[in-house]
Amino acid sequence: MGVHNTAVPVSVNRVRARLRSCESRRRYLAIASIIAGFPLLVPAPFIFAFVAWYVLRSLASIALPLDTLFWIAAAVLIPLSFLTELRTHGAFLSRAFAEAGPIEPVTGPEAVAVTVAAGIGHPLTGALALRNPRLSTAGIAELMLTGPRWIISGFRRLRLDWRLRNLDRDRAAQMLADLLALSSGTDPKKLAQPGESMDQLDPVLAYLVSFDWVGLTTTMDRVYVYSESRETLHTPV
Repeated sequence: MGVHNTAVPVSVNRVRARLRSCESRRRYLAIASIIAGFPLLVPAPFIFAFVAWYVLRSLASIALPLDTLFWIAAAVLIPLSFLTELRTHGAFLSRAFAEAGPIEPVTGPEAVAVTVAAGIGHPLTGALALRNPRLSTAGIAELMLTGPRWIISGFRRLRLDWRLRNLDRDRAAQMLADLLALSSGTDPKKLAQPGESMDQLDPVLAYLVSFDWVGLTTTMDRVYVYSESRETLHTPV
């Protein structure tokens, strides 16, 4: 098979149990991400509807029902937020920062306010905030994209699990156990069993890579186990 023992081996049974545990956990997290994402679609349409209701009532003396304005805002903003998230691949705020040009740091209450507006999951190093209205708006938009991002991420994980549903988990466990027995990376071809082609090997590698058990070099000629994976797999389930 081209695999030789130069490191502490791990039993295939332990690896198999860990793979199953990780797969189940990711499936549950994907479902939880979808469920948690739907309530986060509501605040933005509600805020826009309330602002529109207040402005129309105060300045134009137009009394449209708040629920009507909410459904109009939802019909526009929710699809738009999903399209924006799909188009930016989760990097909306990063692109806004890159396109903003030079920034001016601020401190004090203004820094705290803008840092919060910068979005959940995007803390600014050293509590740095920006005096830039465009970035403040981008931060608010980033908050609006949190729900779509969680929902899309969850469905993508479930779709990947569905595509890999027929994969031989025992073969994946054996391959990972073989890699754990090596002190460094190896050519993927050396992991093939007698009579096994790379076309048969590729889905197994893709499965292990998708769960971050192993990595591949940019030239795709070496596969290796992450140090975190080694620590995890040496720990009993």
